[in-house]
Amino acid sequence: MNKDGLGWYFNPDDGNGTISIKNGLTNATLKNFNVDFGTKIMHNFFTTFPMEIPGDPVVNLSPISILVFPNPSRDITRFSIDLTADQPSQINIYDAAGKLVFEKQANGYYEEFNLQQLSPGMYTAMVVQGSKVGSKKFVVK
Repeated sequence: MNKDGLGWYFNPDDGNGTISIKNGLTNATLKNFNVDFGTKIMHNFFTTFPMEIPGDPVVNLSPISILVFPNPSRDITRFSIDLTADQPSQINIYDAAGKLVFEKQANGYYEEFNLQQLSPGMYTAMVVQGSKVGSKKFVVK
């Protein structure tokens, strides 16, 4: 296992193997892929904290401030978002497993959603606008 949390094994005689994503601190397996290495592997994930690569100004992201109310919520949920004027932005809502369950283009500083279709639980709202990203956890009752 590499220090970056990625590990792999393959058998060149039959073209298959495994790829694992592991927690670099605890070595716990986060995701396992048993694949034929003649295929493409893609896995999307997100974090709830800022990530940056030192010295890479393209990757260093500025945070967006998000307020979610009421929190917890039952149906109508309001988002107050610190956006830059005249730039398109996207709001994505993920469940506790990281699955995208709702998405919408944000048109302003204040957005209101009816989230009645969501099951009770913890969710994360992620807002992306240009090189800015923000996230906020909230609860649906």
